[in-house]
Amino acid sequence: MVEQSMLCDEINIPYQSITPEEIEDFVEINKKPSFNNLLFNYIDKAGASDSHISMLIFFI
Repeated sequence: MVEQSMLCDEINIPYQSITPEEIEDFVEINKKPSFNNLLFNYIDKAGASDSHISMLIFFI
């Protein structure tokens, strides 16, 4: 197996370390929304006056 630093040297990409904060920021920016986030965004957009939405809220 080729070491990462050797691989970077072979393709002329400078190796740079990544800090834990950069990883956390990347994950926070790129994470997928949870089911609850999607559901409540849908409820907010559709409005609670819709009878189907009202029934959905009742069963939650």
